[in-house]
Amino acid sequence: MTASPWFRPSCAIIIPTLALRERADSLERAIESTRSGNECPPKVLVVVNGQRFDASLVAGLRARQDIQLLQISTPSSPAAILAGRKAITTPFFGFLDDDDEYLPGAVDARLEAMAAHPEASVVITNGYHHRLGEDSLDVEYLANLSDDPLAALFRENWLASCGGLYRTDHIPVEFFEDSPRHIHWTWLAFRLVEAGKRIVALDVPTYRINDTLDSSSKSKEYMLCHLDLYRRMLERVSRPDIVRILRARLCQASHEISAYYLKQGSLQAAWSAHLSSLGHRSGWKFLPYSRKFIFARAGRDE
Repeated sequence: MTASPWFRPSCAIIIPTLALRERADSLERAIESTRSGNECPPKVLVVVNGQRFDASLVAGLRARQDIQLLQISTPSSPAAILAGRKAITTPFFGFLDDDDEYLPGAVDARLEAMAAHPEASVVITNGYHHRLGEDSLDVEYLANLSDDPLAALFRENWLASCGGLYRTDHIPVEFFEDSPRHIHWTWLAFRLVEAGKRIVALDVPTYRINDTLDSSSKSKEYMLCHLDLYRRMLERVSRPDIVRILRARLCQASHEISAYYLKQGSLQAAWSAHLSSLGHRSGWKFLPYSRKFIFARAGRDE
């Protein structure tokens, strides 16, 4: 689809991608899905990040008239998101991973919600998570989001990568700076609430997240990133109930990291993480786990 020269889209969709050859089909599906069923098709901004890209795929993207292409050298999704946000010139913008897709009419539904709520900074929608050939609803309690969005965030992350439409003059570039390498959508949701941004929830499925074997959420780095995320949040939050939740989350994350390192045979790192897990009373339940280090040390000394 090639936009008419007089067409001026009111929103842009940023698609970060490594532009790998094996992602070519899913990237094309993502691009086409942004336009499916919409009377107001968006501008599509593809941000290729890193040096692993397929040269022929990028050349093909660059030759297209229906998308804008940016390239950055840093192989980082947050860096690609930031670069895309800096390039936004439309009144609204959103995001879509290269292996996910919008459902037909997604952009129109979000723009209509923005029009109905001119005070809104962000419109959050629901969607599907596709695993093993089946769709399941991504956010269970989205309809109750407005009651207490901060507490809701610790029940489930209500901001999917492809779940929001943002009002450009309400959400400046600064919101996308210094993001964690992983879990950056939870961090963004936290910052939106912290900043008092008006969030409107539209409990209608508008996207599909396709669970893949190489998703970053399955990586060791993703697991380790939880510590950084919870510490950042603790530095900025004062609500006693949220502080208790975050301290408990830190203990749990430290325990999981300890178990990971112990399985890898890194006893010193495992012990350090275990001690961290005992730093709050919610972590005392991990005290019996200390015996594993005695057995591990005994096995090493044999």
